[in-house]
Amino acid sequence: MKNKHFLQLIVAALAVMVLFCGCGNGEEAKEEPEQDQEELQPEPPLSLTYLGQASFELNYMVKVLMDPYSPSLGYGTIATEADLVTVSHNHFDHDYIEGGGANAVTLYGVDRDSGDWNRIVHQFAGLNVYTVDTYHDDREGAWLGKNSIFVVETAILRLAHLGDLGHPLGEEEKEQLGSIDILLIPVGGHYTLPPEEAIRVIEELAPAVAIPMHYRTEHFPERNLGTLDDFLNLELPFPVIHQGDTVQFVAGSLPQSTEIWVMAYRQPDQNSD
Repeated sequence: MKNKHFLQLIVAALAVMVLFCGCGNGEEAKEEPEQDQEELQPEPPLSLTYLGQASFELNYMVKVLMDPYSPSLGYGTIATEADLVTVSHNHFDHDYIEGGGANAVTLYGVDRDSGDWNRIVHQFAGLNVYTVDTYHDDREGAWLGKNSIFVVETAILRLAHLGDLGHPLGEEEKEQLGSIDILLIPVGGHYTLPPEEAIRVIEELAPAVAIPMHYRTEHFPERNLGTLDDFLNLELPFPVIHQGDTVQFVAGSLPQSTEIWVMAYRQPDQNSD
């Protein structure tokens, strides 16, 4: 009888050990790889199309139209079905919200009535969007008013559209911007900071990619603006890479040090949804 009881105790102990180590069903071994696979799921690419002047179409699960210009500018008429439209300031070459379609949510960085900053913090379909208060000129807005930098964050990437920034960035502004991967920066001068100052802003923010915008072209021959070549002919401390009108950014595949990516622009009549 004693031996029988002893054997029963051994069998019970073995059953407890099997239960706690999970050796009998293999469930724990299955759960861990599934979790790892989820964590390693790659982020979707961020696609950026340049439409000329300071207007870009950003695609990342949703479509964002940034600083759309008036048809009177010379590039054509923007007509797309965007989910979100961002406006850095209320000038005709940046605030043609009709170009985003009737159903787009519009974010004004500067209030249309008061001319004051709106200071946006907005979550939208996987994107975090916020603004940084700046001026359109170097006189605290006395000449051209206020300007908002729009920052668009995905899970990993951070893009900053400087709008018509008219002055060097202060420490507080740089701190609010944080670490920028993709920088859209005006380089034509006169209405924005001088091109030499634009170079300094790129150096200070040290993005992976800086994309020039807001300069004179054959479609917008504004004589006060410098051309893209005027900017590129300066002593740039970064390599210059020429791209098409659309580029894709994938987290982990960005340049290790800052590059200038010169994008061709796609006129709206060539645009396809």
